[in-house]
Amino acid sequence: MRKAALITALLSLLLLAMACTPRIYLWPTGQTASSQPSSSPGLSNPASVFCQQQSGRTQTRRNVLGQETSYCVFNDLSYCEEWSYYRSSCKPGDNKNFQ
Repeated sequence: MRKAALITALLSLLLLAMACTPRIYLWPTGQTASSQPSSSPGLSNPASVFCQQQSGRTQTRRNVLGQETSYCVFNDLSYCEEWSYYRSSCKPGDNKNFQ
């Protein structure tokens, strides 16, 4: 009786550990989920293209958590987050001194 309870408890722990283990799936391209997608020549970020068309330059910054944000930096060193500029919620001169 005790042996059966011990085996049941061990099997339960094993199943729990297996359920909590992350899995990496292969996508049809053969890349793993954590692989960086390759840049396709025909697909551009519309916010980046808009920034460059307006004489800005695109700069991408990574924060301490590893999250990336792209900014449009203007000639006077003011800046806007790219998508904010694209959507007209930010304009040149709003944020000064991009560093």
